[in-house]
Amino acid sequence: MSSLTLAITFNSPFRIGSGHAGSMLDDVLDRNRLLPGTSLKGVMREAARAMFPMLDEKTDHALIREVFGTTHNPSPWHWDDAELGVTPEIRPQARIALDARRRVQAGALFVVETAHAPDATATIWQQSPIDPSRVETHLALLSISARLVEGIGADRRRGLGWVTIITDRNECGKDIAILFPRTEDQAS
Repeated sequence: MSSLTLAITFNSPFRIGSGHAGSMLDDVLDRNRLLPGTSLKGVMREAARAMFPMLDEKTDHALIREVFGTTHNPSPWHWDDAELGVTPEIRPQARIALDARRRVQAGALFVVETAHAPDATATIWQQSPIDPSRVETHLALLSISARLVEGIGADRRRGLGWVTIITDRNECGKDIAILFPRTEDQAS
């Protein structure tokens, strides 16, 4: 069985909310699962779609379906929750919402928790059989997708959750060639 290890460097605090309020907080973190594997899988699928766009609003490219799974065919891969390198510092952070005139909306102050940590690791491992001729293609897509991820969690387009991810597959050029093979006509 194959696996891929992700080394995640946090370039800013991150927040994957639990959906639950806490004492004077609108959303608290799940201290037992600060970075769930399901969140990693979601941002990696989104990054993979940048390389292999959806065929229509509901249909992923065949390779995306094969690697990340569908409602009817689960992924042959499992994403473990990330393990943080050190105990993170948890801090409250205020957020506001602005109206059309760029003024604070009444009642739109939210206080949430954010996690501050330098790094984490996570493992993606093969949980069910894959055609042996497809394993390298799967691993190439997983590795390149992980490297394309720039943000995780909530507000990742507003300064939270910025990350750099590298994998234990150190040959990006080889992975790109696997995913996008050149034909003889392209080579000349």
